[in-house]
Amino acid sequence: MKEIKEYLNASPYALKATVWTDKGNNEGYYGLALKTDKAEPQRVVSSSTGKKVDKRVTGTHELLGTWDSIAKAAHAENMCAAKMSRSIKSNAEFGDYYYCMSNTV
Repeated sequence: MKEIKEYLNASPYALKATVWTDKGNNEGYYGLALKTDKAEPQRVVSSSTGKKVDKRVTGTHELLGTWDSIAKAAHAENMCAAKMSRSIKSNAEFGDYYYCMSNTV
């Protein structure tokens, strides 16, 4: 298990974040599921990480970047998805820029 996690953490093709399923949530990798005894596939429940995110300049609101989800924005900006989500919700500023949901400026 340790070797698999090390491989996935180093892989540019795997996105590690909080994963939501019908059984709850935990740290995991988007697009991967463990094989189960049931024949039916596990369904991933949509969460707030599916909302588009913008990175903007404080004051001028100039667009610096945009991502399709909170998870992708967090990964690109080297922070956890929970911190990204909280910073958007609380309108936190990071020096001369901030993150917000697309179409909210």
